[in-house]
Amino acid sequence: MWRKSDDARKPPTTEERAAVPQGFASVPEARPAPPAQEGRMEGSRIGRGLKFRGEIAGREDLHLDGEVTGEIVLTGATCTVGPGGRVEASVEASEIVVEGSVSGSLVAQQIVRVRKTGAVEGRIAAPRLAIEDGARVSVRVEMVRPGELLPDVRARETGTRARAAAASEVPLQTGD
Repeated sequence: MWRKSDDARKPPTTEERAAVPQGFASVPEARPAPPAQEGRMEGSRIGRGLKFRGEIAGREDLHLDGEVTGEIVLTGATCTVGPGGRVEASVEASEIVVEGSVSGSLVAQQIVRVRKTGAVEGRIAAPRLAIEDGARVSVRVEMVRPGELLPDVRARETGTRARAAAASEVPLQTGD
């Protein structure tokens, strides 16, 4: 019924702010948001209601509460599988935190942490591994030195997939 004009929606100019009589509140000046800290990136989230199939790659932290099937590769970032998360994928990240369910290969440059609510089945390769009391873990663990991790583990995994494909007579699909 009542419609404000476009002029009423515009923020006041500097001259209009200066003209506010004494004793009345003035509108604070709009300030830009502070810049993000250099080197720190915002994270992404896949929520409980989402199902994702495919490849996720990036350089920012990722929090998974939904279902993910496929491959996750995060460079210099943390991948967290939340309590409601269900992942059937190979996961590669700087740090991996499991609070939900993961079936697949976990490869971390720094550490894999399995919280008390977490369940992991498959394979873990990392320089450090932390498993809380109550966590369910059924994995092959490969402790590696920092720096030698990625090329060696990837080569071994590719060989394992090729042998498995040959044994099942299913053609091996490569990521070309």
